[in-house]
Amino acid sequence: MALVYDISAKNADYFWKKNLNGNHAVIKLRILLTVIISQLLNSCVSTPVESNPPNATSGRLFFESCANSSEPTFPLKSAVIRSPSGFCAEFVKLPGEGKGMTVIWKKGQMITEIVASRPLSFSPTADVLLLAEYAPDDDLRQYLLNIGEGEMTKEGSRLSYVFGGRYLNNATWSSDGKTITLHYIKLLSEVGSETFEVEQLLEN
Repeated sequence: MALVYDISAKNADYFWKKNLNGNHAVIKLRILLTVIISQLLNSCVSTPVESNPPNATSGRLFFESCANSSEPTFPLKSAVIRSPSGFCAEFVKLPGEGKGMTVIWKKGQMITEIVASRPLSFSPTADVLLLAEYAPDDDLRQYLLNIGEGEMTKEGSRLSYVFGGRYLNNATWSSDGKTITLHYIKLLSEVGSETFEVEQLLEN
């Protein structure tokens, strides 16, 4: 078994030659390897960064940081987005492919959890939330919830309220909040962008 000796550089050669029967190179190599292994083990420490509590202004992804591990610590939380009146929405990634949900809260109190969804942005003028479906399916679309009016889920057939497409890159609202434009990944989508009337979408 390798040992690490607390000796000064000045006396190192004398120590090795006198007490270790002249195996200077071998012992030096063993000490060096021991130090390296010790440093590697010390660097492999779980350091999760806790997501912000419900009354915080932003969230962030956090992972189990370890030198020899790339497995994330669940749940993973994304950045928090806020509505004009203070509703907060945050995406929570759960273990398993395509599993996650949106958590809604206000003033530190959780209001609801919207399964199989990912929040994208709030309207700049109202508590209307744009969400993307989140599932292992290929045909994932977007939809709106009027959080300010208490709409926490959609009723009826999915095809009656979803819009957009699977290759969404980002979305932008008009300054008055009346329209929303979805921008798609150009290399994957035949359509570069689409603009929708918010009022019509909320009627569905």
